[in-house]
Amino acid sequence: MLTEEVMQVPLLVRGPGIDHGTTSELPVTLVDLPATFTSLADVQPGWQLDGLSFTPTLRGRDQPFHDTTLVQTGDDGGDGWAYRGVRTTRYLYGVNGADGFLYDNLRDPHELINRYDDPGYLEIRALLEQRRLQLLSCRGWTCNGTFGLLPDPS
Repeated sequence: MLTEEVMQVPLLVRGPGIDHGTTSELPVTLVDLPATFTSLADVQPGWQLDGLSFTPTLRGRDQPFHDTTLVQTGDDGGDGWAYRGVRTTRYLYGVNGADGFLYDNLRDPHELINRYDDPGYLEIRALLEQRRLQLLSCRGWTCNGTFGLLPDPS
């Protein structure tokens, strides 16, 4: 299952214009790496990339970045991922068929309470599911937008 501990993988990047000791809390994913590396190398890729370069952050500048990332994990024993979901600064959401999870990291930073079936989170769950579906089918620049803030639970 997805948890913050599973997703918090350190990434070390060294290159031109990157100061020693630079750190960032951006929620980058594997799809952001090709865009970043081609930017650092000052080359244009031969195809449309789904990710967003975080080169400005590596060079010590603030930058807008996606507020929702697609997360996928686990072996389903067949042709895909066991769980697919999304992550925001507050919520972690994922589904595998009828099985799902929704954690509210503001109220439950240790992810001990699954809010998936909590009636107070139904609107949030529906909005996160919309984001998940949109990110599963996005291509190129459409993968890098922002969705905006989510409401508080009712």
